[in-house]
Amino acid sequence: MPLASLRPLAVLTPLLLLSVASAAAEEEAAPEAAADDEPDYGWDHDGRIGLFLNSILIDNAEQSRDPSIASTEQTVTWTATFDGALDWTAPHQALEQTLELKFGQQKQDEEEWFESNDLIEYDGVYKALFQRPRYAYGAWSLTSVFTGPEPREDPFDPLLVTASTGYGEQRSSRVQIEDEPRWSLDLRLGVRAQRRFSPTADSRDLEWEFGPEGLVRFQARPHADIGYKLRYEVFSEFGDLGHVTHLLTASATIALTAYIDIDLDLRAYYEGEPEDAPNEAGGYNELAVRQETLIGIVYSF
Repeated sequence: MPLASLRPLAVLTPLLLLSVASAAAEEEAAPEAAADDEPDYGWDHDGRIGLFLNSILIDNAEQSRDPSIASTEQTVTWTATFDGALDWTAPHQALEQTLELKFGQQKQDEEEWFESNDLIEYDGVYKALFQRPRYAYGAWSLTSVFTGPEPREDPFDPLLVTASTGYGEQRSSRVQIEDEPRWSLDLRLGVRAQRRFSPTADSRDLEWEFGPEGLVRFQARPHADIGYKLRYEVFSEFGDLGHVTHLLTASATIALTAYIDIDLDLRAYYEGEPEDAPNEAGGYNELAVRQETLIGIVYSF
């Protein structure tokens, strides 16, 4: 694997480890009464709109089967973003939804502006808590891009749809930072159905796939102005367990002021070659990585 692929990991991993160590130390000092506080039930939301100037480094992106990495160019760009969450909680139930949108363009020399960054990602999960911190879940997601591949450039091409169910556990810190736990860890194991929709893809890529899935999600808030997120998911097919896909996303956000943020984002995707893949099929058995370093103006609500 090229050394460039390790750069984002080299930056984010120490930050995450420091966050975990700091959270553990403060957890020991946290008052026991905090664990007995009654949580706030009902609807809750948060969001952030941003306009960033960012630089992007990529490896093996052109042939990646992840639509967001495949649409990335290595350059300096402007990027508009939206991150939102809409959650609902009850004593034994929870509904969590997140939406992430990105769109960016670049211009080199006298060339016209053209697209360089593109992502639409919606995730939802319903949790039935049967013995805290354990739960049964039903989850669903949509992943796509605003503009598809050339020459057609159809919107939402491709569109990946998933639905899954299974067992999970979620643990979180008793220490609160601005009404959020200092850290939280979510683990899931279940079965998934997924399918790609695309007017330009090969028919073999448009079939439904069924198989086991796993997910690890960690979030940390060591300070009111600093936040980390890490999400790893893996999926395989019952009929071809060697066909495994891995998706890792990680980010660190530092608020310099109320309206200026620095973001470090990482997205890495790897897909093993399926048994029925045509000869010389591209995008398999290659680690595709996109690293972003962004600074820009944001508005949070």
